[in-house]
Amino acid sequence: LVGRFPRLPSLLPLLPLPPPPGARRVLSSSLGMEPVAAADDCSHAAASEIAADRMLTTAIVACGKTRDFKRAIELLNSSRVNAYGLAAAIGVCGKSGQWQKGLELLRQHDAKAGGAVELDEVCFNAALGALEKSGRWQEALELLNEMRDLGVLPTTRSVNHAISACGKALPSQHEEALRLVEDMSWRWQPCENHTHGAAPAPVVPDAGSITSALAACERAGDWDASFRLIQQTHELTSNAEADADTDNGCSILLNDLPAPVRKRAERVWREVTKRCLLSLREAVRPAHLAEEERAAVLTTRTELDVALSASAVSGMMPSFESGSERAKYTIRHLPTRAAKVADILYLQQTDFVQAAVKRVLRPGCELGAAGAAGAAEDDAEGERRCNVMSLGGGPGFDFLSMALLSDYVGGVGVDALVLDYEAGWEECVESVAEALGANGFGVYSAEDSGGGGQRRRHRCTFGECDITQALDHPSNVAVQKYMAASTVFVAAYVVEENRLALRRNGYIFFRNIMQVAQPGSLFVFTETTHRQWPDIVQTAMESCGDECAVERAGVERAWDFVFPRVQGKRGNQLVMVKNAPVRPASSYDFCSTSAPLLEDETWISEREREQLVLFKRDDEMHQARVGRVP
Repeated sequence: LVGRFPRLPSLLPLLPLPPPPGARRVLSSSLGMEPVAAADDCSHAAASEIAADRMLTTAIVACGKTRDFKRAIELLNSSRVNAYGLAAAIGVCGKSGQWQKGLELLRQHDAKAGGAVELDEVCFNAALGALEKSGRWQEALELLNEMRDLGVLPTTRSVNHAISACGKALPSQHEEALRLVEDMSWRWQPCENHTHGAAPAPVVPDAGSITSALAACERAGDWDASFRLIQQTHELTSNAEADADTDNGCSILLNDLPAPVRKRAERVWREVTKRCLLSLREAVRPAHLAEEERAAVLTTRTELDVALSASAVSGMMPSFESGSERAKYTIRHLPTRAAKVADILYLQQTDFVQAAVKRVLRPGCELGAAGAAGAAEDDAEGERRCNVMSLGGGPGFDFLSMALLSDYVGGVGVDALVLDYEAGWEECVESVAEALGANGFGVYSAEDSGGGGQRRRHRCTFGECDITQALDHPSNVAVQKYMAASTVFVAAYVVEENRLALRRNGYIFFRNIMQVAQPGSLFVFTETTHRQWPDIVQTAMESCGDECAVERAGVERAWDFVFPRVQGKRGNQLVMVKNAPVRPASSYDFCSTSAPLLEDETWISEREREQLVLFKRDDEMHQARVGRVP
């Protein structure tokens, strides 16, 4: 305002009362002048009535910095009152915690009660804001109704103030907040006695509405309601994109939500998944773990934990022969490890990863849904399924993770093949699958909030494999059998502990499965370190053949890949999506190019190359420390 009226500071000396602290400083700073010099330079200038009104408003607003509501009221009453000055004074009362004074000003200056101001949405919003700051939810709802009765249609901002007031009440009135969100699209619409100009825009929930309602649910500890609201928001987002004719696919993942909502939505996701997995852990009963040992397992590091930590340094697989140690590992790490892959995929912001997740969990939902490659497969009954191959999957954590994610986003059922070198893991896998089949994930199912309709729709089987041998090796018969149907491949905390054997055999197992995997297949690697990511990316590139074969398939890149970081989670991740076609499986012999593909600009970007070079350097430094040549 000062920029439009450069002589406004001259009005400060003309006010009946001295300006509040900070008002002159606020105004003159816009002119680049010292406060005293600005006032002296403009002290003899005349001011128009509009300038005086705006000057008054600015002076009142300055009172808010010191929470001086009394000075704000004195300034308001000392001159001709206008709607903006009244709203500013009510706002100062709200900041000072004097919501009663704010309502008194609203009533006192109402033209219909003999005052000088015809109240509009600006005045009412200021009063609602004052009520919001003090958590006066009942008064806020009454004021909303009063607005409509007076012919002043509440705006989305008006209702958002009331929603936030419900959340800040003690205790939180989250049910009222949710009701306001649900009612916005029909309750607060123009009525017959609407008197303020043309019909305004419809009142619909926006990001502020959802965020305030989620905050109310969080304060009340009602995560069930938070979850349902997130699902409704996804539906609203999908409908809005459909109306706008955008090709972004349906909204099911975190990044599909409006940006202001994501932070709250991520908290809901983390709390919901944690509660699900903690509840499920109570139902898991491994055969080699006595009931009296369960409590100690949760707080005491096991022998297998120590051995696994050592294997990350040595690159040699530890022993999993002890049934008791396997059972302890399952119970101790289930809530954190089973959430890992789900976190990576739900929270990921990369477009190609989001499209791949939608393709395998919600066929037809992804961007450019016409491309069905890598989509969920139909089972014998004609039901769409997501087929997951968990490599070195041990207790079945990756199966739980994909099932949890699918239930959260309302996806298809999951068929998982858990593969491991140690056959003894089968007992733990069976106990995990049995617990999930009997209990489901409770109320946190997008299709059935009661959980009953989701139970036993996820299936899991166990098989043996050896990731240090070729795919046609006798130990990998189970992998060959399910290879054609699988669309998701997860290798969690299995690569580093087999580093020496994998490098010795040239990553032949991963070369083979990457060669015959369907286009659109999703590969997820998670490890304690990033040191092997360059080798795995190199292996993926080589598995597709030469550049000409990829170009003939009509794709720009043989593989898309990203190194996501999940906030609050330890470890390193690599997510890859295959674009290249399937190569003939008649022979699993591979010929590497003379120069590493990582140096070829047609395969990776400059940014990706920089990351891989850094990872390779870290690996070389590690090998030098441990005194072993890779």
